[in-house]
Amino acid sequence: MTTRTATRPAAPKAFLRRWGGGLAVLVWSLALPVAVAWKVGILDEEPIPNVPLDRKFDPVIHDAALDHAIGILGVAVLVAASAAILALALRGWFDGRWWLVLLGAASAGVPAGWCYRVATAGSATADILGPLALILTTCWLVLILPLVVMGGIAVVEDPDPIED
Repeated sequence: MTTRTATRPAAPKAFLRRWGGGLAVLVWSLALPVAVAWKVGILDEEPIPNVPLDRKFDPVIHDAALDHAIGILGVAVLVAASAAILALALRGWFDGRWWLVLLGAASAGVPAGWCYRVATAGSATADILGPLALILTTCWLVLILPLVVMGGIAVVEDPDPIED
């Protein structure tokens, strides 16, 4: 006579329950500044004839088409990560503690994406906004990013209480 016993969850399901939320939050956090920078767009001033635009900081990507393609890719990755977070949450596999990490990542990613565009904007006149935005955003990121990282580590180190 054989008896039926509960079986352990399949490996992919266990992996998704343990790491899916964290990976989705990580991807979302990395894609957010790229998507914000693309949405803000290029902030160059209208050039004055015979006066070159002065840039305090050069952009990483000088080609407008490549910049546009990377921005679209960033938005697509952000939407995919958001859909993954939603799917995990609807299944009950997304640990609620990740929401605070996600909120902290958003409070760091939005200013970082905006600051990139402001700091790399070309100006025909004296421009103090770029360096000022860079200084203020850097101060904010130095304050908030350690908290976000520590929150993420705390969630990863303490497994989900609903795990079997």
